[in-house]
This record gives sequence, C-alpha cells and structure tokens, in this order.
Amino acid sequence: MLLTETSSCALSEAERSRLHELEHTVESNLATFLETGKALAEIRDSGLYREHYGSFERYLLERWGISRSRARDLMNSVDVSETLLAGPAGPEGDAPLPPDLSEKALQPLAKLSTELRCATWSLASRISEKPTHTVVSKLVRIVQTAIADGYDEPTTKPKPEQPPNTSFLRSIYKLSTISVTPQLIVCSISDPAQAQRCVAVCRAVAKHCHYIADELSEKFR
Repeated sequence: MLLTETSSCALSEAERSRLHELEHTVESNLATFLETGKALAEIRDSGLYREHYGSFERYLLERWGISRSRARDLMNSVDVSETLLAGPAGPEGDAPLPPDLSEKALQPLAKLSTELRCATWSLASRISEKPTHTVVSKLVRIVQTAIADGYDEPTTKPKPEQPPNTSFLRSIYKLSTISVTPQLIVCSISDPAQAQRCVAVCRAVAKHCHYIADELSEKFR
C-alpha cells in the first residue's frame, strides 16, 4: 500500500537508519535516475518521510526541492527500465541501455504496455545507439495512433469532402515517411477481426498504388 499522506509518527531506529541510507543515495546520485528513482520509491512506499514532513509531496519539496511530478517521472522511468532490462536491454537482449541514458528518453514508454515498451525500445535502438526523448516520443505516438485507428468506431458525422487526388496523395506521402517496421505494427494488433481488416486494406492500397504507378509511368515516360 502506497503512503503519501500520514500523521507525524516517530521512526524506529531501523527505519531511521534506512532513511539515512536512501537519502544518501538520492543526494549522491541525483544525475543517476535508476538509483535515485528506486530510493525515492522506497521512501514513499515505506512512509519514511512521515516523521518530519507528514506528506510525500512536502518531503520532496522541502528536502529535495523537486515536485511530485518530477519524482513520478523518475520512478516511472525506473519502472520502464526494469521492464527493458528483463527483456531487450538485458544480458540476452540486443538493445542495451546506454550508461549515460537520460530518464527523459524512457518517459514516453510509460504510456505503453510491457510488450509494446520492449518492441518500441528495440526499434528505437536500431534507429540510434542512444535514443533520444524525441525519437522515442515519435515512435510511441505512432504505436498509439495505430492502436487508436484500429479500434475507433466509425462516426456517423460526415467528414468534409476532399478532392480524391489530394487526400490519397497526402496519405501515401505520409506513409512513405513513417519509420516503423512491419513487426512493430503487427505486435500492436491482437484482435483477429482487426488483423483481417488491416490485411484487406494493405492489399487494396498496394494494388491501387501499382495501378497508379503504371498509369503515371505511361503518361510521363
């Protein structure tokens, strides 16, 4: 059970000793988010802040000068990193965490499920040896959009009509610039019906594109 608010209560000698150890970790490793995040999470979960501060928010602000959201980001990044270390970033994986990686690069992955976190990080590591927050954020948005597009119900409200060539070309140009592997799209789909719709659409688009390419080649050769 997480403790964020509690009445002032004296710590036992063991708790006071453990708090001292954890605070030393935070103080010595403010730039090392894994150790800092783990230490803050234990202080929060064990209520070790309660003797002098009463709430975890007050403890963060008065002891360390950081907001609850900043601490949450650190702890979320720890959760993500532990997921990755048990998968693609582990000893048997092919997408290690760089030693000087910023926790900001991992923050966007907290929005995804465990499986998608691992798949997205593996892809990010193929794009760059040290993925940035920007790269990871873009990949996470692509995954979220793919999932949302697959499950959104059709609306009855008609959309403004656009010239067929304009809407089609815009879609094709956008598709050609998306840096995402087929495996990442496939792992984001778990519903058989959605998979069948995706197969049908992909085949229809491919056939249509081939036809247009042949016509354009014939016209402008």
